[in-house]
Amino acid sequence: SIYFIGLSYALVGLGVFFPLNIVQAITFSLATYGLYVVACFVGTDGPVLTSSTFGGNSVFLLFFCAVMTTISIYGDRWRRQMHQMQNEIITQHDEIVVNNARLADARLQLVHSEKMASLGTLAAGILHELNNPINYSAIAIKMVPDALARNDMRDALEIVADAEVGIARVKSIISDLKTFAYHEPSTASPLSDAFNLLETVRVACRLTAHECAGTKIKLDVPENLTVRGDAASIGSVLINLMSNAAHA
Repeated sequence: SIYFIGLSYALVGLGVFFPLNIVQAITFSLATYGLYVVACFVGTDGPVLTSSTFGGNSVFLLFFCAVMTTISIYGDRWRRQMHQMQNEIITQHDEIVVNNARLADARLQLVHSEKMASLGTLAAGILHELNNPINYSAIAIKMVPDALARNDMRDALEIVADAEVGIARVKSIISDLKTFAYHEPSTASPLSDAFNLLETVRVACRLTAHECAGTKIKLDVPENLTVRGDAASIGSVLINLMSNAAHA
């Protein structure tokens, strides 16, 4: 029957579209050819093995069995290579993920170290700024008993007023520091809040006064300029800019 050609196409299609290894390919080839031989003996009257048609068809069918086996061998080899390449890609991807995580950790540690260094420098400056008015107030308070001993109330009141000025300076510095240290980000949009830009600039100048000592800072900001945004975050940026500029 001419339908043996369909078997040939089926064999080639099996080798192309299905992931067969060499054992499976040979098994399917022999099974298919065996079924063809059985069909010839069952469905044909007369001698089969001596028929030229059977011999020609057998050669044709066996040739396609060899083709399917070859395709399966190279297909299996290609799939193994692809699997190996995929494993290598997955391994490299995992290594990249691990390296990226390490880089991110190192970056965070570096940023944290820089923040701690900046915080230490800023804290030293603030302590220096606090030390002056505290000493000034302490000296003034020590002078009050002397004035009272002389019954000089006017001098005593002036000394107390001077001490109040020093304490007010301390309160101002602490208030400026709390503005940035205890700031909590708003859940609303940052642009929903408005603040006076000049006051934020002045706070940054006061907090960096020690680091910027001997440096002339010129403020060219309108008095009533209102800006929408996060005042504490912008103040932190200004503090970093002034501190870096002073160090440079």
